Amino acid sequence: MNDAAWRIRRIVTLLLDRGYLAPDHAMAVASKLLEVEPLTDGFALLGAALTRQAATLAPFDREKLRLAKEVDSRIPHPFFSGWVEVALRLTDKEPIPARLTMPDRQRASAGAFLEYMHNQPSNLHRFHALLHLRQAGESEAFEQGVQIITSSHSGLLAGPIMAWGAYLAGKPLLAEMLLDEGVICFLTHNLRAQMAFEKGERGEAAAQLHTSLELEPLQPVLIEMLAAIKGGAQRSHELEMAHNRIGQKAALSDLAEMESTGVETQALRFSQTLDAVLPTLPAGPRDFWERAKSVLA
Repeated sequence: MNDAAWRIRRIVTLLLDRGYLAPDHAMAVASKLLEVEPLTDGFALLGAALTRQAATLAPFDREKLRLAKEVDSRIPHPFFSGWVEVALRLTDKEPIPARLTMPDRQRASAGAFLEYMHNQPSNLHRFHALLHLRQAGESEAFEQGVQIITSSHSGLLAGPIMAWGAYLAGKPLLAEMLLDEGVICFLTHNLRAQMAFEKGERGEAAAQLHTSLELEPLQPVLIEMLAAIKGGAQRSHELEMAHNRIGQKAALSDLAEMESTGVETQALRFSQTLDAVLPTLPAGPRDFWERAKSVLA
């Protein structure tokens, strides 16, 4: 096995473990992949996909949006091409960030973070505070933070991410509202799949996962979920766990544990799962994974 195949296996294993890389991590990995010369098909596919995901998960970061659009101009993905144009238009007049210090994540109260969000005009900075409130389990403060962001011009660009936060905080009505009004991305369909699972509608859940993969094919967790549905199981908790980690950096201990379980073993298992699911996928994601699979072998 060559170094390129090993690196791609490691990335897929990371995604299986975490669902999505934190935006800065995804962008850094993508940059390394896309700078390789000669640029192989596998590296180009994964590098472009990670760039798209970084921009989608950090929707107010204009630098990530700009870089993602640049990559998309060379390695286009039709849905993302439209999404990033909308994102750049909505954030075009984003206010200049105020020079305010983010409250201490370990010591500050939820109220301090809300006060920061009220005083900080930049959604880029507000969004980091909102993610902290969600991860800290401050559900009421999180809902107030959502109201602050959605009242701004570009706020609903993060609607699908905030919808997942509302769902995880036990606020289904708020989650539905954010899904209906937010700018659609692959995360939208993932949450609709989760909601379908809750109602026992496995066919609808599978259809939503297929749509999500058309919007963003590099979602190994969804491949495993579709295999589970095909085999008669549900495993919707894996979808919930993946989205619960959005915005969280991977700790070194987590990475070490992943390495200890064996990248090769996990990649081989995923490759076998992929073989079973590939024929059932829509044309776009099927083509993506057929090309990616050639470098996973």
